[in-house]
Amino acid sequence: TMRAMLRRSTAVVARRGLVGTSPGEARKRVVTLFKEHGLAFAAVYTTTYCATLVPLFGALQLGGVDGPELCAQAVSAMGLEYDMSWISENVSKEVVNGLIALELNGWLEVGRLPLVLGLTPYVSARLRSSQRPS
Repeated sequence: TMRAMLRRSTAVVARRGLVGTSPGEARKRVVTLFKEHGLAFAAVYTTTYCATLVPLFGALQLGGVDGPELCAQAVSAMGLEYDMSWISENVSKEVVNGLIALELNGWLEVGRLPLVLGLTPYVSARLRSSQRPS
């Protein structure tokens, strides 16, 4: 079940020592996981990344968010004197919304990484068992 999978992913994160380590140490451990599981790690990470990116972009688009206008408002709210009209004149709304969705998706990494770390060994084992001749 999903609850058991989340418990396992939390245990994997704790076992691999990713909690409370520096970003450099955590990155080394993720690289080690990639070396151990290769394609399975890439597939799980890409799937979980896209599973959050696509809905974020869709929500921005369907919600009618005007990315260039949002950027101009953010600059104004920060009290910066910068002309942001070049964005609305030269860059499409969809591109700006896509970049906003990428940034928001990056914020979800905190939850995505433990899930990926927990799922990767399982997916890797399933891929190996499916590749063995019967």
